[in-house]
Amino acid sequence: GPAVSLVVAAVFGLAAGAPFLGAPVRDVARLLALVNGGVVLFNLVPAFPLDGGRLLRGLLWNRIGKKPPPVLRPAAAPYSRCFSW
Repeated sequence: GPAVSLVVAAVFGLAAGAPFLGAPVRDVARLLALVNGGVVLFNLVPAFPLDGGRLLRGLLWNRIGKKPPPVLRPAAAPYSRCFSW
């Protein structure tokens, strides 16, 4: 999930700044940090079944106090559908 990708991005980000590693290793670590950062951002998109959709549903449940009504699901469908292509 996003938490693991965030930790991996942080580890590679630290490795990219390590002066005792060679330049090619730092470049690869920097690239892997950027890729994992992108994965974190993509996973947080509020579209089901991505984790961002689950987080949004949890926030709505917390605010409303119950499961989001079915009215919200059709309203979110076009946004979710654009990521399925």
